[in-house]
Amino acid sequence: MLVSAVTDKDIALVNRFYMGPDEELDQWQVELIKAVMEVYPPDWPVEALSGTLRYKDGVLVLVPRQVGKTTIAGAIEFISFFKSIAVQGSRTNIGIVAQQTTNAKVLFDRFKQPFINNNALEARFKVTGYRGVYPRDKKLVAECKVHASDRPEKLQSIPFNSEGGVALTLDELHLQKLETYTALKLGIQAQRNTTMLMISTAGDENSHTLHILQQYGEEALLGQHPEFGYFRWYSPDQYDNFDPVGIKLANPAVACGRLSVAKVLDSNRMIPEYEFTRYILNRNGQSENVYLRASVFANAGGDEGIPEEDRQRCVIAVDRTSNWEYATLVAARKIDGVIHVELLAQIKDPTSPNLVRICKKLYKKYKCEFVMDAAMLKDVWTALREKERVPVEFYNTTQIANATSQTYALFADDRLVHVSDPIMVNQRKHAMTKALGEQYVLSVKDSTGDIDSIRAMVLAAHKAETTERNKPSVISVQ
Repeated sequence: MLVSAVTDKDIALVNRFYMGPDEELDQWQVELIKAVMEVYPPDWPVEALSGTLRYKDGVLVLVPRQVGKTTIAGAIEFISFFKSIAVQGSRTNIGIVAQQTTNAKVLFDRFKQPFINNNALEARFKVTGYRGVYPRDKKLVAECKVHASDRPEKLQSIPFNSEGGVALTLDELHLQKLETYTALKLGIQAQRNTTMLMISTAGDENSHTLHILQQYGEEALLGQHPEFGYFRWYSPDQYDNFDPVGIKLANPAVACGRLSVAKVLDSNRMIPEYEFTRYILNRNGQSENVYLRASVFANAGGDEGIPEEDRQRCVIAVDRTSNWEYATLVAARKIDGVIHVELLAQIKDPTSPNLVRICKKLYKKYKCEFVMDAAMLKDVWTALREKERVPVEFYNTTQIANATSQTYALFADDRLVHVSDPIMVNQRKHAMTKALGEQYVLSVKDSTGDIDSIRAMVLAAHKAETTERNKPSVISVQ
């Protein structure tokens, strides 16, 4: 059973002073607040730890928008502020940190409201604009202030502390530099019984600090970092973007009944897909650099792939995942000015010799031409070209960039048709691009999951578009 520094009395005080009229914390918010400030139980084997915070290494909370992220963070700081002041001789220095002071003020505004609106609190505490909240009793050494993270070196010299509570709230973790996190950790590491709260929505491919700490959190769930707390709500990939089940999993405010699925969908119907995926479903990596929007990809979907009478002498692209877990073969054929693409096979645990054998078999039967990444499958195309005498073209990075932009143009011009293969549908949302000079290119490194089927489709479609070939009969990979 969870033992927390936060009591039901603390929650009642938050509902009374911190929440608005006729408002109170959701039950899931109460449970999260108590979990963030979990303590070691009285009978803990290490007596010195008994009653102290469990998550001294920090707490990472990932929630989507519209769930009350500011409310949660502010309530935790509100409780921590009073608990620390109540400890005789304590020195309380609570910090609210965001990328810019303006952003930190949003959270600080929420924190300071009770001290302005309640006469009893206003009599005991002074609010100095955005500089902080201080006790009027000079015997108490306490403050809560906002800080910008644009100068990380300034943060590490601040002696943050909140005895028995959260001394630091680092907002917008998806925007923060690793230097900021490191500086803040240095600022509290000497404290005996305090911790740091990091709260954020999902990030994109540039959210390196978030990804590092999220991986740390996943390891903590497996027991590797017992003093690091990790709480995440998100919609797993198997759910479509607008699936009510996925939205409920991502949004605890919907799950508890405060918001409806219809309200969430209606409020966000005009935002781009990458924003909906990140901010509503709380999935990492959906940024403006996603290669194909869901609507663009869906509009190109059809019921059939390459017609049987047109399969002979088509183009087949081969690509693999970076860890060699899978390789995918995609065929393409230009018919009456339209590129038809079809995923032929995805191979588990491929090897270069195995891929050579498959390509050789396909060529013998269908006289197809192959295309692949020059670097990713060098041993394969070298063997096919020099030993097996099979026609194969290998694309360098510049050629892949050309293929990336030209294949997108095929989608935009309604000149590409695919069969909505589940593998492609799933990988589409992970496929990200990066700048390459004045061009852009599909990037395996910057993508948020495997994209071998999307890359193979791009290579096959581009090759088919730029190559005139003849017709005929059926392809199957046994």
